[in-house]
Amino acid sequence: MYIDLASASIAYISSEYEIERRISLKQITIIIYEGFKKLYGLNNKEEETFIEKYIQPILTTIDDEILNDKFCILKEDLDLFEIETEKIGVQRQMSVHYNDGIECIYNMLYDLNPLNEFNRSLKFLRLLNIIFDFITLCIEKQGVHLSNETRKVTSKSDEKINNILALKNLI
Repeated sequence: MYIDLASASIAYISSEYEIERRISLKQITIIIYEGFKKLYGLNNKEEETFIEKYIQPILTTIDDEILNDKFCILKEDLDLFEIETEKIGVQRQMSVHYNDGIECIYNMLYDLNPLNEFNRSLKFLRLLNIIFDFITLCIEKQGVHLSNETRKVTSKSDEKINNILALKNLI
């Protein structure tokens, strides 16, 4: 998503013609909409999202208050951005499917405000950074949790081995 947004932004900046800039703005809209949909989903969630598939299982496995608090804050940010993303649903639809006619699509392209589109892109990139930080924290906490679980399992075996060795030394 980072690379796609960067590419569309560079295409906008380096465009020679106005129509090229408008098509780049259209791409930014599509990338944000589709990326957020895969990451967190929208109201009509059809398929499992990245958060549901990879993050929530970690949260249910690890009972960590700090992690849960950070997830609540992240979820609030995601919910707010979901509202903003849903607002561009019509733009996304028109940008991908051209069945509304060329004139409608042309008008939609020229109604796009570059400042608004780049601000939305910037918000999305900031949100991605927060998600990356949270995922890193999840991985760290999961590593500690797995180490502790492994230690519990191996400690029983270690104790049995030590008892056997102690018996051998007595003989």
